Amino acid sequence: MRCLECSPLTGCKQFSSKPIQSCTLGTVRALKINIRQIQTVSSMVEPHDTLGSQKIIEPRSADLEAFWIHAINAAKLNLAESFSSQDDLTSLRPSSFAFGMDREQANRLCELVTQGKKRATSSYLPSYAKAGVPIPTVGDLSILCDGDGVPRALLCNTAIEIVPFADVDEHVAQAEGEGSYADWVRAHRDFFEREISDLGGEFDERAEVITEFFETLYVFER
Repeated sequence: MRCLECSPLTGCKQFSSKPIQSCTLGTVRALKINIRQIQTVSSMVEPHDTLGSQKIIEPRSADLEAFWIHAINAAKLNLAESFSSQDDLTSLRPSSFAFGMDREQANRLCELVTQGKKRATSSYLPSYAKAGVPIPTVGDLSILCDGDGVPRALLCNTAIEIVPFADVDEHVAQAEGEGSYADWVRAHRDFFEREISDLGGEFDERAEVITEFFETLYVFER
């Protein structure tokens, strides 16, 4: 994931410390995993109003490396057969990010993930083209941090769904775990309108939304 610090697209701070890498390694529950730096847009920024002025804290590289090595073992990722040393494994550490626009929101959304209540996130597809970044794919790995910069969960995209905004239904709202379907429509419409406007476009209900459904492979309990 690129660092998109206060960009017109996200308006928030996201984190990256590695160059882009790609590979396919082993299986986790019969799912091939792609470890790569995920260049992302609003899929990692949930559409809520900023509730406070506290900035999300950037995670320390040492904390990310320790989390990644522990997560590999705890989640039983099949990486050791392909790489001979710990340096090889840390070089493939996936990107880190935080949901939300401020520390309070990032902490709240992170807890929804670690509690198993949030299993998806949605983005306005035209924003990817406007920002010039690739869309997410099944198998993308990422490290979710809380608002305090603590790595908390290893996530893996298990499914990608692309439908017009007007056709998004209740199963997406349920998977996102943040309220009713009406809440989802209202919050995402407002957010997508602001986002695409900042990128020089206009919101259209007929335009497509991409929803990433993810599995939480490992959780670090604070």
